[in-house]
Amino acid sequence: MKIAPDLESWTLFLVMVVPGLISMHVYRLLFAAKEIDWKSGLVQALFYSSLNLAVCLPLLVPIHQDGFIEKYPYWYVAGLMMVLLVLPVVWPFLYRRLLRWRWLASKIQLPYPTAWDYFFDQRIPVFVLCNSEMDPTLAGTTGLSPMRPLFQQRAIFIWKLYILWMKTGNSGNLLMPQMEQ
Repeated sequence: MKIAPDLESWTLFLVMVVPGLISMHVYRLLFAAKEIDWKSGLVQALFYSSLNLAVCLPLLVPIHQDGFIEKYPYWYVAGLMMVLLVLPVVWPFLYRRLLRWRWLASKIQLPYPTAWDYFFDQRIPVFVLCNSEMDPTLAGTTGLSPMRPLFQQRAIFIWKLYILWMKTGNSGNLLMPQMEQ
């Protein structure tokens, strides 16, 4: 009974799953996405890797012809690295570029889980008023690039913070607006 997989099994795993996992991680850095259940994530990675290999087939066939590896070992390694590492990173950027094309964006549903994710992906600085049950009322401007880990926590990154007013004691009087430096 074999306990450890052999080298051929590991090679097959690397070729069929790793490029898809790379694409999925780069996609999650570019777009706000829902959490991935890694059981189904491996099936998705297999699908994306299959698409990657299908698109890269015109590159893979010539480099696997007889004698190519012996004649051009560096080109062979460069071609494999292109297919296994570089192109899986490029596909999400290309997909993002295609979604920014107005004609295509009007024909398909955009891949944002919530409307806020779409709004913050526009990367337009806005002024935010933050009401709290705590004492100060704050306002600030959001940055041009929202932080992705904060999206899942439903938090907003604020670049400049202004204290608008504070209640003083029990009297409820408001102070003049202040700007924090």
